[in-house]
Amino acid sequence: MAAFFFVWKNGRLNWALLESCFMQSARTTGMVILVIVCALLLNVTLSLTGGTQAITRWVTELGLSPISLLLLFVLFYVILGMFMDAMSMLVLTVPIAIPMITVLGIDPVWFGVFIVVMCEIGLITPPVGMNLFVVQGVRKGGNFNDVVKGALPFVIIMIAFAALLILLPDLVLFLPNLSQG
Repeated sequence: MAAFFFVWKNGRLNWALLESCFMQSARTTGMVILVIVCALLLNVTLSLTGGTQAITRWVTELGLSPISLLLLFVLFYVILGMFMDAMSMLVLTVPIAIPMITVLGIDPVWFGVFIVVMCEIGLITPPVGMNLFVVQGVRKGGNFNDVVKGALPFVIIMIAFAALLILLPDLVLFLPNLSQG
C-alpha cells in the first residue's frame, strides 16, 4: 500500500503499470503455489509410503547424537541452499526433519529458529543465493564474482552463529521458556 501511495503521489500511476504489477504478481504467486503443491504431494507420498518413518528409523539406527545430527543439517542446508530458495527448502525438508529431531529430543521451537538461520545462509550462498542477485541488481556495474566474494565472510559468520545456537540452545529458548513460566 505504501508503494502504491508513493507511485500515485509521484504521478506515475497508470493502467500499464498496474497491469505489469498484476502480471508479475500472478506469475510469482503461480510459481509459489506450484512449489507448495509439489512439496505437499511429495510429503504426502513420503508419509503414505512410510518414507518419513523409514528415514527417522534410519537416523535413530545410526546412533547419531543430537549435535552430530545438527551438524549434518548445517552441511545439508548449506549445500541445499546453493541450489534452492528458502521457501522451497522449508516446505520440502521440515516435514521430514521434524520426526528426526523429536526422536533425538531436540526442541521443535529451537529447531524452527535454527532452520530459519540455515535458510538465511542459503540466501547468501553462491551460486543461486537470491540475495546475491538482489545485491548485483542494485549495484552499478561490477562483476558478480565480487558480490560472491563479498558474501563469503557473511556465510562464515552465519555458520558460526548456527554453531553458537547448537552449543547454547538457551539463546533461542530463553524467551519461550520465560513466557511459559
